Amino acid sequence: MVVEGVRVRDLQRGPGHFPESKHPGQLGNAAFACHRTTYGAPCYDLDHIAVGDEIRLTTQTGTYVYRATGSEVVPPSEYRLVVPTADRNTATLAIATCTPIGTARDRLVVHAMLDRSLSDPVFSGTTGTVAPPTTMATPTTSTPNASTSTV
Repeated sequence: MVVEGVRVRDLQRGPGHFPESKHPGQLGNAAFACHRTTYGAPCYDLDHIAVGDEIRLTTQTGTYVYRATGSEVVPPSEYRLVVPTADRNTATLAIATCTPIGTARDRLVVHAMLDRSLSDPVFSGTTGTVAPPTTMATPTTSTPNASTSTV
């Protein structure tokens, strides 16, 4: 289960949704943060997600499958730059966690784009409303070059 918010106490309860970002299945960028080594380590293997891997998010409005498009490492001072929507006509996803493992020195950010052919219809909604409860998956290999990830 994903919680609304990315403050320390929020992330102690699970992966957190940036309240100022879109929700899964909305046009724009849905952004999440989670721990790699504490509080259940929901993002421990985030660095194993490769371009093209699936990241499946299930909410009350549907199931949305995103395909990883890349990743980057940024300093904490640039962490919030991953939240804004770059293209309001595309549904994207950003998942951030601390890196390297065991430190909070930098942030690993995985970027993904919605695969509409595998997802429920995109819905309209506004940022700032209560997010539908969301679950994310962990990396599992389904075919030789594809994996489904739930965090």
